[in-house]
Amino acid sequence: MIDPTLRPEFQSVPLRAQGAVGRVDWSTNGRPIGTTLGDQPLPWPLTRGTHTVTAVDANGREAQSVIVIK
Repeated sequence: MIDPTLRPEFQSVPLRAQGAVGRVDWSTNGRPIGTTLGDQPLPWPLTRGTHTVTAVDANGREAQSVIVIK
């Protein structure tokens, strides 16, 4: 949930792909949002709505999760 009393730059969720190998490409709703190495976290700014988060590692393994932010 987005806290109206906090500045946006302090409202994020750390995305992490445990067990990922090498480079991990991240996207939400089909749009690229960043790259990490291994299981390093990617801070993702909160945005209201339903989001499908996808991580693809260097071996082509893909994982998805749906996040709902109110």
